[in-house]
Amino acid sequence: METTTSKQAEVALGESHEQAIADAWAKMQDEDITLVKSGQYHDFDYWVFDKQGILICYLEVKKRRKPLSTFGDAMFPTRKHHFAQHVWETHNCLSLAVTEYACGTLVEVDLAAKPSFERNIKRRDRPEMKPVPHVFYDKSKMKVLRVG
Repeated sequence: METTTSKQAEVALGESHEQAIADAWAKMQDEDITLVKSGQYHDFDYWVFDKQGILICYLEVKKRRKPLSTFGDAMFPTRKHHFAQHVWETHNCLSLAVTEYACGTLVEVDLAAKPSFERNIKRRDRPEMKPVPHVFYDKSKMKVLRVG
């Protein structure tokens, strides 16, 4: 019998909501777009193409178990910020992140933008892991798409 780790459970939770969050975001865009799921090891979840098939951005999708008011910011692994900076500097291509909080609030962040602050995060549900560098974007750097 296989056991599920807390990491696997966390990933499964996020993945179970990912497509619905991405679709909600896509419906809010001003133009017709197509989302294409990326590979498991990419630093983003979707390629976003316009109706001519031109890549217009990379999209990272997150689901949080707590309401936005608990933290007041959006956080992402620093490597995703570095990826976003790279694709902006080399290809002038956006890398956006959309996060849905437990309260239903949906926010968007430009991952290439300068973070409000950085901090290493130790996961309580994964005590065996070393702290991971994260970037944080406060409310002034978020675009609120839907209030929950």
